[in-house]
Amino acid sequence: EVILEKVKGDDPNHEVVIHNLKYWQAQTNDGFRMWKSKHEAFDGKGHNFSYDGTNGFLITIHFSGMAKPPAAD
Repeated sequence: EVILEKVKGDDPNHEVVIHNLKYWQAQTNDGFRMWKSKHEAFDGKGHNFSYDGTNGFLITIHFSGMAKPPAAD
């Protein structure tokens, strides 16, 4: 279970968004929308955890065609 809430910024009418940040092989994205967890939990298969107030984000990626692997450093 994951319950998220928006991070409150200076303007309550707009989300806090980080732009100009690459996300894996996505060709473009709309920015990282900053949210935080009100509650995050898992109970099963011998692994149980629960967190509250951790950082999180939402992102919408745009992709078409074949992704090219990143260039070697």
